Amino acid sequence: MIDEPESVNQIRKYIAPSNGEYVVTGTRTIPEAIKLLNKDKQYDLVLLDLQYQKGRTSICKKIIDQTTSPVVLLTALDNIEEIVNILNMGCRGFIKKPVKSSRLVFRIKEILSEVEDKSRGLL
Repeated sequence: MIDEPESVNQIRKYIAPSNGEYVVTGTRTIPEAIKLLNKDKQYDLVLLDLQYQKGRTSICKKIIDQTTSPVVLLTALDNIEEIVNILNMGCRGFIKKPVKSSRLVFRIKEILSEVEDKSRGLL
């Protein structure tokens, strides 16, 4: 999860108790995220919030290029052209903020299921 610490803590609160199968690692900055993604650890999903970042599209591209994990945009962004552009770069989806915790967990599970099905050749 790449976002402000308060948001990361909220995500941890919502996801961790859902069934104990997720561990949330958060970073506050893009350089911190890239450093984590450069390590050998594979993440199931990268949840990226770029609402207030300048150069959002290029930052998203850098994150997508840095990992084989699916990248999902969590955003209050209303610019549909920018969202479509980011999706076309390889982002697996986006989740519109504000979002209820149950909806967030549902979408994360849905995206992870799609990724698993695709890797098994079912999609």
